[in-house]
Amino acid sequence: MKRIIILISVFAFVLISQSGAVSSRDSINVAPFGKIFIYKQTATPGNVIIMISGDGGWKLGVVGFAETFSEINALVIGVDILRYYKELRQRTDSCYNVAADFVQLATEIEKKFNFPAYTPPVIMGYSSGATLVYGILAQARPGTFMGGISLGFCPDIELPKILCQVNGLTERVDAPGKIYYFQPDPKLGNSWIVLQGKHDKVCNFQTVYNFVSKTANAELVTLPEVGHGFSKWADFMPQWKDAYNRLIEKFGKVQPVDVNIEQVKDIPVVITKAKLEKPDAPIALLISGDGGWYAFEQLIADHLAKVGIPTIGLDAKKYFWKRRLPEETAGDMTKILNYYSKEWGKERFLLIGYSLGAEIVPFIVNRMPEEMKSRIGSSVLLSPATTTDFEIHISNMLGMGNRQNTYNVMDEIVKMQAISTLVIFGDGEKTTIPGLLSPTSVKVRLIPGDHHYKFNLPLIMQTMKENKAF
Repeated sequence: MKRIIILISVFAFVLISQSGAVSSRDSINVAPFGKIFIYKQTATPGNVIIMISGDGGWKLGVVGFAETFSEINALVIGVDILRYYKELRQRTDSCYNVAADFVQLATEIEKKFNFPAYTPPVIMGYSSGATLVYGILAQARPGTFMGGISLGFCPDIELPKILCQVNGLTERVDAPGKIYYFQPDPKLGNSWIVLQGKHDKVCNFQTVYNFVSKTANAELVTLPEVGHGFSKWADFMPQWKDAYNRLIEKFGKVQPVDVNIEQVKDIPVVITKAKLEKPDAPIALLISGDGGWYAFEQLIADHLAKVGIPTIGLDAKKYFWKRRLPEETAGDMTKILNYYSKEWGKERFLLIGYSLGAEIVPFIVNRMPEEMKSRIGSSVLLSPATTTDFEIHISNMLGMGNRQNTYNVMDEIVKMQAISTLVIFGDGEKTTIPGLLSPTSVKVRLIPGDHHYKFNLPLIMQTMKENKAF
């Protein structure tokens, strides 16, 4: 579909002048995006926005948009979709994982600008960028982003290969190797708001209306006086700012609240209380993957709650945002287990880790005081790697491995054989760990799926129970 309209050049100059913003600007080269543009007006912005251009590239109108939103206590990252798509077209992958690219971008920029903790970004896009916003949100795990806003959305995307159909993203082939149509996601896990002009001649309003109405967690904001060009700010900017503010407010309400008790106030934990009273049930300490505490981890905690096991969840992305030491981590986990065992009157512990968390658990167990270690009934390691590090690395988050992973996980697993340990992998994962652990007493089980086991939580719980994890 043709998206470059001659009128854009005419009104785009007006957009810049209408913004009236004077931002601190910078540009940085970040793979795979090429040159990206940074706008911020305060030394410590509270939020992060990734803004994706349309087919006109990063110039004119979108510059004014970025400057305007940088005034609202945000660091704005400008992405030129032309540069990004040029790189995508050179990839040999069978499909494109765009959500991973944008998580990588947010993480890298936040670390560069010394954010004290990871802040999930809001994704915004205009025209072809609006289409990409939906693809990113549908590919991503729930809670990965604060949400997304699309201006002038069309459901078709022009790339030589499809976006990887993971989580809720599905596509219909229109022209193989050229055009694909996104399909509505009835279970979209990330909030999405579409600002659509009633007079849009490029993206049919009724088509967009039907698409959004069939998509979960989505909202259509109708702009009565707007076409595809978004030329008069007064006709859409108030609605756009309102949508942004509502996404931030909504995300804050649905996110688990970190516990702010003096003894554990600096440790990012999420508490899930048991749904039934079971006095002899253990406390579960569940350490998330390096993506942070998202729906997958919360589902595990919810299923444990149903069988009477309360959970202390550690958000690994927040905790390991800065480098930690194994001894420091073991000390912090001992601290929170000691506090909650007294608070809840519990004697026994069940330690569970997923991905990065699974790699960290053995280090914790082997460095705990003997009195606390003796109270650990069992440990469950979900898809660990053979090496790890005590700091978040972008390459690990993308499953690419990291040469900075200098801590040997296998040695630590072997050291804790005195504690009943269960290791679970998806049968689609590539790992040498089952063979390496065959001479030991550690139980290894394979269940259908990949790194997320097809989100089959009942089977994960059944496997834990059958192997006497609780």
